[in-house]
Amino acid sequence: MRVISGLYKGRLLKLPKGLEIRPTQDRIKESMFEIIKPYLMDSDVLELFAGTGALGIEALSRGAKSATFVERDPLCLKTIEENLDSLGIRVPEASIVRLDIYKAVQRFADSGDKFGVIIADPPYGMDHIRKLLIKLNTYDILKKPHLVVIEHTKREDIPKIEGSIILLKQYKYRDTILSILKKDVK
Repeated sequence: MRVISGLYKGRLLKLPKGLEIRPTQDRIKESMFEIIKPYLMDSDVLELFAGTGALGIEALSRGAKSATFVERDPLCLKTIEENLDSLGIRVPEASIVRLDIYKAVQRFADSGDKFGVIIADPPYGMDHIRKLLIKLNTYDILKKPHLVVIEHTKREDIPKIEGSIILLKQYKYRDTILSILKKDVK
């Protein structure tokens, strides 16, 4: 796995040993970052279900001001730290939050932290998308302008959630879908 563009282009990233993770394929990652490009420059990015931190690192490589990585698995946390260290990325440019993502969203809202881009690549088939959208509807952690990007399998739909989050567009790549959403923020 590698960074595909920007400041850290071509640099290799580690994968956690002993865990079965599903890194985003390069062509999907390239498409994702072309889609969010207008929102990315100097933006604060939140990567939920961070895994290796590859998507947040890609965002930093392409001009994001900061990236916050939310993950709870100890092996993944260690991998994110190693990947950031190997690239020389430090606080305040990057921060790691060791929490369940739903508790993290509430904590960000309580402390007034807001993000311009949220990227989530949750484990497939575990109802994380619905729960995440409910949290994002409930807690105000998005700045203007903003985008929410969720990577998921074609077997999972983006549920219609009562509130202000709307699905803008979906991009299909065989079994993978990138759903682009926005919240009506005041």
